[in-house]
This record gives sequence, C-alpha cells and structure tokens, in this order.
Amino acid sequence: MKNLKIAFALLVSVSLLFSACKKSEDSPADPGVTYKGSFDVSINGVSYSTLKSDIYEVEEGVTFYADDKKGGQFQIAIPNVPAVGATATLSLDAPNGATTVMVASGPIEGIVTLVAGAGTVYHESADKYVLENIVLFGGVGFAEEFPMSGTITVGTEGSK
Repeated sequence: MKNLKIAFALLVSVSLLFSACKKSEDSPADPGVTYKGSFDVSINGVSYSTLKSDIYEVEEGVTFYADDKKGGQFQIAIPNVPAVGATATLSLDAPNGATTVMVASGPIEGIVTLVAGAGTVYHESADKYVLENIVLFGGVGFAEEFPMSGTITVGTEGSK
C-alpha cells in the first residue's frame, strides 16, 4: 500500500508540474495543436490514440494526457521506466522505485485512479515503450480489474 501512495503522489506531482508549465497556445482544449509523440493504447477494450499533450519523458518517467473520447482527457504515467532493452514486470507488491503504470482521471467512468498490478513494460528503443498484458486495478479497494496494452512513442512525431 505504501508503494501505491508513493506512486499516486508521483502521478499528482508530475501532473501538476506539466499542467503548470503549459503555455496557453498549448492548451489541451485547442484541437488545432499538434503534439509531440504518439500512442496506441487499449484500456478495458477501448482504443485510445489521440493526444491532449506532448508525451514527456523526464527523469521520473513518462507522462502525457490522452483524449477520453467524451470531451475530456485522462493522464497516463509510467514512473521509474526500465532501461532501453529491458522489461519491467509490474506488481502491486513491487518495491519502492519499481516501474508501474498509472492512469488518472479516467477513462473508466466513476474511477479516478488505476494502478497496474500485473503485466510488463518493455523499453524497446530510446523513444518507444511496449505495454503488454497489463492489468489495471481501480475502484473501491482497488478490487476491480481492467486490461491494458499498447505502445507509446515519446516526442518524435506529431499526432492530433
């Protein structure tokens, strides 16, 4: 549970960092903006590929905002990414500093935070991550399970 609290604190702090640093012309509400990076992720059987921010890779990990297909956005964050060529195995019981995947503010109706408890993150190349067989936990007591998979490419190409 301590790991969940630390991971959630990182998600919130990274979220605040990037939302506070945005210029007004980079607002996620502006549909004409082209963002750096690309992704194609499926969460609970729904595919998402439209960005609402650049995909950032910082020392703490990778984070970005995605269009939720309902007029809003949600955030995906991967703290403590593995080294290039390495695979991280995800677990709710992972030690401090381990890789995890978190989804905040959606896209599952009524669930604010989702945390990965199973699956892998493969750091395929300097800018590409592959998410495989991930199980996100959320809801009351993190008891509900939602599948996730896909790819994330950091800031090399534009996507609307």
